[in-house]
Amino acid sequence: EVLIINHDEHHHALDIEKTNYADLIKYPLTNGEKLPTLKEYLKAGKNKFTSMIVEIKPSPQGASHGRYIAQKVYDEVKEQKLLGKSTFISFDIEILKKLLEIDRNLSTQYLNGDKSPAEIKSIGITGIDYHYSVFKTQHPDWIEEAKKIRLDLNAWTVNDPADLEFFIAKKFNQITTNEPELLNELLKTKK
Repeated sequence: EVLIINHDEHHHALDIEKTNYADLIKYPLTNGEKLPTLKEYLKAGKNKFTSMIVEIKPSPQGASHGRYIAQKVYDEVKEQKLLGKSTFISFDIEILKKLLEIDRNLSTQYLNGDKSPAEIKSIGITGIDYHYSVFKTQHPDWIEEAKKIRLDLNAWTVNDPADLEFFIAKKFNQITTNEPELLNELLKTKK
């Protein structure tokens, strides 16, 4: 019942969804810090400058559990008064549908890369956040299609300078990268 922040579904070989929080926090992160809760993450990022990206992972326990988690995450973000500063992202379209059932005004982005911009727009999702290869090689036409129907565009995880230049030139709303300093420098040269 405790929402935690972790990239993968395991923490020190423990299945996060099936392990008590008290047992999970016995093991620090690789940098020595405690495994953070969603509440701690939101509080740490709560300021007038930071937008929050809240990814809800698909639940290994199935779609109904994923929808339950989506409700709990929404409730916590709302309690922290960060709904207007948060974008909810997920590989699980049912999680995003649940969030939109709760609040049609949420900023939401789908991650899987298997649905066209028109399909995403018809659901009410506000953006597509696909692996960069989807836009560069598989479906480059989706970039203009998404812009025409006013979907937000994000590409992940873009680290190569030439790829960063490509997405800057295409005027993506966001670019997810492990090289933020390089991206920032490239953006400065474009202004």
